[in-house]
Amino acid sequence: MMTCEVLYRELFGLSIKSEILEACRDDGKELLKINMHNVKNHMRKQDMHVGFGAQQDLLSILRKDSAALEDLNKFRLEAREFLVTLLE
Repeated sequence: MMTCEVLYRELFGLSIKSEILEACRDDGKELLKINMHNVKNHMRKQDMHVGFGAQQDLLSILRKDSAALEDLNKFRLEAREFLVTLLE
């Protein structure tokens, strides 16, 4: 059975730096205190986990069109904005 703490930790782990999450290891309530809007807490765009299928599709597009790098970065930023909105 998945607890709320595990769910939040998994979702935060998609875009929040691991050292920020590790600092909250002892108390699940500390997760809720993470400032999702503070960019210093975010991992680099290229390190964000977007899912295996999405990653493969994005890399395929990038191989075909080098201009797609800007679109790839935009996608990752929009994914982060979605997660911030979802988790706040």
